[in-house]
Amino acid sequence: MTQPPGEPEPVRPPEPDMPDAPAPEPDAPDAPEMDAPDAPEMDAPDAPEMEDAPATTPPVWPSSPSTAAIPHPPIATESSTAPPTAPPPPPVATEPPAAPPPPPVATEPPAAPPMPPVPPPASGRARPPVWPYFLTPVAVLLGAAAVVLAIVLTDGGDADPVPPPAPATQAATPAPTVAPAREPDAATPEPAAPTPEAAAPAEEASALLAAFDRYADSLSLDLGQFRECSLHPVPRKAVTDQLRQGLTLGVNGTPTFFVNNKRIVGALPADVFIAIIDAELDGDPPTDIGAYPEEIRQLATVIPPRLVIEDERPDVGGAAIKGDPDAPVVIVEYSDFQCPFCRRWYTDVLPELEGRIGAEVALAFAHFPLSQIHANAEAAHVAAECAGEQGKFWEMHDLLFDRQWEWERLRN
Repeated sequence: MTQPPGEPEPVRPPEPDMPDAPAPEPDAPDAPEMDAPDAPEMDAPDAPEMEDAPATTPPVWPSSPSTAAIPHPPIATESSTAPPTAPPPPPVATEPPAAPPPPPVATEPPAAPPMPPVPPPASGRARPPVWPYFLTPVAVLLGAAAVVLAIVLTDGGDADPVPPPAPATQAATPAPTVAPAREPDAATPEPAAPTPEAAAPAEEASALLAAFDRYADSLSLDLGQFRECSLHPVPRKAVTDQLRQGLTLGVNGTPTFFVNNKRIVGALPADVFIAIIDAELDGDPPTDIGAYPEEIRQLATVIPPRLVIEDERPDVGGAAIKGDPDAPVVIVEYSDFQCPFCRRWYTDVLPELEGRIGAEVALAFAHFPLSQIHANAEAAHVAAECAGEQGKFWEMHDLLFDRQWEWERLRN
C-alpha cells in the first residue's frame, strides 16, 4: 500500500520474540551407517506470555479530502489485551542423535610397557667366589714347604741330592767310545755338506764346548790338545770312576767332604771344618762324636746325620790334589761344578781354608757330577780333567765355578 504523501508513517507493532533456534551441536565423530528413526514432528512452543504494557492513545490521522474515504484497518498495538497468537514456526529439521563412537578396531596387540633396565653388575658378569683365589698361593706354599722339608731330611739344605737311578744302574751305563780313524776309501762317496737347517742345531750344541775352549784359551792351554782330550774316553772314564767310588762310600749329595775319616755333608761354615781339622792335628784324633764340642756333636744328631765317623779314610788315587798328598790331614771334596751349593762352599768356605793347605792339610777334588739334574756337569768335569793334563786343573776348577752362571744353561 502506498502511503499518501504528508502523512506520518504508521507505527508497526513489533513482532513477538521467537525463541532462538538451538545452536547446532559440534560435529561428532562419524557414526557407523545405520537407520535412524524419523524425528517426530513437534509443535513449536507457544509464545511466552508477556505483561500488558500501559495503554497508549492510537495516533489520530488528520482528515484529508483525499483520504477520508479510504478505510484503514485497525492497527494492532502493544495495548491490545489479547494479542494474537503467532503462528507456529515451521518444524525445525533436527539431525538424528549422534551415535556413540565405534570401538577401536584391534589391529595389533598393544605393546607392553618397556621394562625398566636392570643395572648390570659392576664387572659385567657374576662375581666369582673369593675362595678360589687362595688355592694357588696355598698350593705354592705347600709345595715350597715340601721341597724344603725334603732337602732338610736329605742333606740339610746345602747339598744337592743324588737322583735315581741306583748305583748298579749307573755302573751298567757304558762310557761313550770314539771310533778309530781310518784312511778314506776312494770308493766311498764323500758325505754331502750339511744344510743350514741341520747346521743350526749343531752350532747350538757346540756352544758349551766353545765356552770351554775360551776358558782353555784364557789359561794359555794348547787348544788342539784340549779339544782332542775332550772327545777322548779316558778323561770321561776318570770322572765316572770317581763318581762310582763316591757312591760306594755312601755319598748321596754334593758337596760331601771327608776330613780323613770324618764325613761332613753339606756346605757347612768354615768354623766346623777348622774345628775338625784342629782335632785331627792334635795328635789323638777323636774316635767318638762325644769328643767334639757341643756345636759339632749336634751335627751327628740330625736325620740324616751331617757328621759321621767312618772306619777309614777314602782312597784319593786319581784325584787332583792341592797341597802335600802325604799331609796328616787330607780333605776329599766330592763336588759338582754345576751344583750351586758346591759353588757356595768354593766362594765362602774355601778362601778361609786356603791358608791351612800345604804341608799339614791337603785338598783333593773328586768328580761327582749329577748329570740327571745338571745336564752340563759331566762336560765341565771332563774339561777340568783335560786342563789337568796340561797342569792347569785348579785354574780350570776356579774358572768353572767363577763362570758357572755363563755355561750352565748352554746347549750340550
